[in-house]
Amino acid sequence: MTLQPNSAIMNSSSYQEYTMNTATIEQLIVERFLRYTAIDTRSDDHIATKPSTAGQWDLLHLLVKELKELGLEDVSLNADGFLIARIPSNIPGSVQPPVIGFMAHVDTSPDMPGNGVRPQIIEAYDGSDIPLGDQWTLTTADNPLLKKYVGSTIITTDGRTLLGADDKAGVAEIMAVLQYYHDHPEIRHGALEIISLPMRRPDTGWTDSLLNSCKPDAAIRWTEAAAGR
Repeated sequence: MTLQPNSAIMNSSSYQEYTMNTATIEQLIVERFLRYTAIDTRSDDHIATKPSTAGQWDLLHLLVKELKELGLEDVSLNADGFLIARIPSNIPGSVQPPVIGFMAHVDTSPDMPGNGVRPQIIEAYDGSDIPLGDQWTLTTADNPLLKKYVGSTIITTDGRTLLGADDKAGVAEIMAVLQYYHDHPEIRHGALEIISLPMRRPDTGWTDSLLNSCKPDAAIRWTEAAAGR
């Protein structure tokens, strides 16, 4: 599906372009990401139920609380850990843009420990190798993409545990955008639907009633990827 700009909206008197404050958004993302990494949400592949661990429920319940604190009224969390929240459009008039879904998952990989995470925050990264505690090093030779982020803030694990950026970074980014919209009601936006999944596989666990309850015209899956992708 290809979404094209709606000329009727863009040419209306209510349409204005806004530029988000990047520094503010980044601060909101980091604050939320660090809060979410403190919760162990590793999956247990030996358990068939969803979510498979209590920590995943802890994060989902925290997200419900935070969404309601942002003023969202249409927030639901079902017995299988699917969280759906809706934000109405604040664009006046009957001509509206497509409903966009923001999708991310709350579970993390079971391959490494996920409790007691101590993130390392490296501001103004200088392009050098990054020590991960005493035993490991994140090298630019093995990870050449690091060179693309010279001057940026990078967050890593300290080598003892999983960091959990897949997909708590996506969750934090979505929540940061929602908070920014809440703090800046002058920014016009169409209707949004937030879908937090209990597992990494987005194609499993969907019931007919759950599918029928989702209403976006298109959805963006916020998951691990290089910046700009």
